[in-house]
Amino acid sequence: MNNGFKYPPHKFTVFFSPIEPVMRAIEIMGNIWKCFEKTTQTNDISAVLDSKFDEFIYDSGQTHVIYTPISNRDITIFISNQSDGASSLIHMSNKKMDLESINLEISLPENFYKRSAFTYYKNGKGIRVVYAMQDPNWIFFETGEPLSFEDVSLYKAKRKKDRMNKGIIVEYMRKLGVDLYDPNLWKNIGIAYEITEVKYPRKNQQT
Repeated sequence: MNNGFKYPPHKFTVFFSPIEPVMRAIEIMGNIWKCFEKTTQTNDISAVLDSKFDEFIYDSGQTHVIYTPISNRDITIFISNQSDGASSLIHMSNKKMDLESINLEISLPENFYKRSAFTYYKNGKGIRVVYAMQDPNWIFFETGEPLSFEDVSLYKAKRKKDRMNKGIIVEYMRKLGVDLYDPNLWKNIGIAYEITEVKYPRKNQQT
């Protein structure tokens, strides 16, 4: 049953850039990988988010939405219903156009696989990764130099799952000028793009 889009979503990326270079980078990668079936322009992403983003797709044929939010015209939001948040596409798109962005993953209570994380890209390179995940015991990991918005004292919490979580990510994004609880962050101004990936037939598994 479709319950509609809930924000902030489990996985998404904020590009600190206008939409044009972001779309250009994504289109380049789509052409190289030949993975996009169609790209559709829309003036309102609400229906797309409500109909296609209440759960993740683990097979092919995923949908990505790229838009400029009403609340901040200096950034671009990328949301995917791909199970990993389209992490490879995000990584290579940053690299292609020397973009700056933060890729976010927020562990939600209903998630069986719990992981809260951020990866920060600058000049196309991933310069900082911090995460806490359950696998099956809790693990905390960080690499790269701490960034100005971080409070590294939080990473000394006794319980590893408390060192990176939804509350920390929300506060970090607030420091970066992005309010994840502002409903206008999840609404577009101007043209938005819905990208549908090619749906490949499943291969028969041989036993």
